[in-house]
Amino acid sequence: MLFRSYTPQFYNENKQFIPNSIATMESVMIHNRKQTLLMRGQNVEQPILLCCHGGPGMAQIGFIRHFQKELEKHFIVINWDQRGAGKSFSMKDFGANFTIEQFVSDAKEVIQYVLKKFNKQKLFL
Repeated sequence: MLFRSYTPQFYNENKQFIPNSIATMESVMIHNRKQTLLMRGQNVEQPILLCCHGGPGMAQIGFIRHFQKELEKHFIVINWDQRGAGKSFSMKDFGANFTIEQFVSDAKEVIQYVLKKFNKQKLFL
């Protein structure tokens, strides 16, 4: 059974949409593998915080936004389902032997992608 994934938008105390906020989930191609990013923040002018989970098979996109609400006030929080985990899992990954070098290379490409997307020079990892 498949479920559509989404992330709710930000609203102020008057239930009005916060115009400069971001709440999106997107899949990007990183080294020819679809990898999913959850991007949430109440102001896109804030710095970027890229969260890397514990490695293959340990995804957090499905639940993490419930624990990072305070961070989303001060950062654009980006949760990344890394290669082989969660929404980034592919049957091509089944039984694969991932290397640290692959994860580092993927991370560098994800960093470049989000820096360009938000027109920033740096981020917090």
